[in-house]
Amino acid sequence: MSKDNKTRSKLVERAIVFTDIESSSELWSSHDQTFVMHILNKHNDIIRDIAKLFKGKLLKTSGDSCMLSFRQWKSAFRFCLHYQQCMEQMPIWIDEQFTKRLKVRVGFCYGQVTKQYHLIQNNWLVDYFGSAVNKASRMESKVSTTNGFAFCFHGNKKDPKHLENLDPKIQYQIEMVHFRNDCSNQVTRSQKVLNTIQQHCHSASDLKGVGEVTAYKVTLVNTPKVVEPPTLTPNPEIVYTEPPKDIIKDNIKKLKKLSRRKRSPSPLAKRTPSTFRQVDPEQRVSQSQKEPIPERMVPEPKQKQK
Repeated sequence: MSKDNKTRSKLVERAIVFTDIESSSELWSSHDQTFVMHILNKHNDIIRDIAKLFKGKLLKTSGDSCMLSFRQWKSAFRFCLHYQQCMEQMPIWIDEQFTKRLKVRVGFCYGQVTKQYHLIQNNWLVDYFGSAVNKASRMESKVSTTNGFAFCFHGNKKDPKHLENLDPKIQYQIEMVHFRNDCSNQVTRSQKVLNTIQQHCHSASDLKGVGEVTAYKVTLVNTPKVVEPPTLTPNPEIVYTEPPKDIIKDNIKKLKKLSRRKRSPSPLAKRTPSTFRQVDPEQRVSQSQKEPIPERMVPEPKQKQK
């Protein structure tokens, strides 16, 4: 395409990830705007930090949802695992009683998409379009749960055996959900080979126009305990608690060392006003009387030779 055009596009294979906060409208209506913005900024910082670990890019944020891209589907898979585990282990509390925490849904789809560049104010912005983007949005909104995520493949058939043990540090379970127009023939070759994976069939109309899709639903298992929230008294008062004696002794030693240090005297320490007052005014001699100023040596003008 010519350089004068303000849009450029090309076909690439990417894993498009969508995240969304559950019941965000209720959060906005029941809390102050500054408090909700603080929660959103904290949530977006977590997404950026985890995405950098797996070479992902945060494309844009729309309200309480985020859109990311990954070059490999395994990187997107690990990102979703660690993202949900982080939200389980270190939750973001949304009330003063520490009883409600932020819950999110995640979904992605890997396949061929159209990568488009838009020239806006002399900056090229990146965006993605295609069926894989629409399927990723449906995985997040229709298939995923708050303690896991869902994903699918667009135009690529993957065997479920490649999806097991991708991250040995986190335990998870996989279920296959077939969205078909006819669920009578839901038994596939993968179910015959791997009987451990549960399979379900739903109507393709549940995904609203995306078509027939084979989705994989991932659920975290044996997640560590949630970090206990800090306890608050109903009427908090400032209470002074003495630190341990070891800390007090260390601080006293540090103060003694600082007091023993010799400070360099300032250049004006000796020149105090009292010293000038003690001097007799008759004894003061001007600098001109001590050392007469020599006359300025002026060179004689040169006489012209006749």
